[in-house]
Amino acid sequence: MADVGIRDGHIVKVGDLSGVRARTEIDADGLVVTPGFIDIHSHADTDALKEARSSLTQGVTTEMLQPDGGGSTDIPQVLSIEQDALGINVGAYVPFGGVWSQVVGNEDVRPTPAQISAMRELTVTGLRDGAWGVSAGLFYSPQNLSRTEEVIDVVKAARPWRTIFTNHLRNENETVVEATEENIRIGETAGLIPENTHMKVMGPKNWGKSEQTVGLLNAATARGTYAPADVYPYLASSTGLTAIVPSWAQEGGN
Repeated sequence: MADVGIRDGHIVKVGDLSGVRARTEIDADGLVVTPGFIDIHSHADTDALKEARSSLTQGVTTEMLQPDGGGSTDIPQVLSIEQDALGINVGAYVPFGGVWSQVVGNEDVRPTPAQISAMRELTVTGLRDGAWGVSAGLFYSPQNLSRTEEVIDVVKAARPWRTIFTNHLRNENETVVEATEENIRIGETAGLIPENTHMKVMGPKNWGKSEQTVGLLNAATARGTYAPADVYPYLASSTGLTAIVPSWAQEGGN
């Protein structure tokens, strides 16, 4: 048990402050005192962020936009919503899917060296413009057309930022173990933190594989590659209808 002293929005002391008076005193006995939580995977409607009641009442004070590799490569434009008196802080990822589709398109072709270079430059520009990391959704089209080494070649441009590669795995059911291995390999080789986003093992036939996937994360962390994961606190998953359409049928765009 301890007291927390806050001045001008900053924690200035933690300890026994029974002899100190403050303009506002809050009795938090029996509660947990914590800085605001960061929702590192937000699909929030930006209009809702003006009040952000759902997030703020859960203690979330920062929403990270453009997860799963989706969104715009124009990070200043994405972050311009901060000028609209938001009720919450926001950040954004450089979306690998946005980078890939802008340079390579929706066709199942191998990127040229010039295209790899262009994607690397878009990634670096996004980080320079204030992005917090790189997101991907190798499960989704056209990102699922990329190959592991191609992803590494692009995102390793972010290595100097010592940041995160958060990825909706290429598969979350039958080959979830292999997809977890791929994600760790991308981060480990590119010099980024391989974050397994909304981690799950889907389908009764695959229940129990979480022992393997968690084991892979722990093993990577033990050898020096911090490999975290996040999960959402409910049982049902949610995504777009195209998620059940084979990638070959999505080549060329919807």
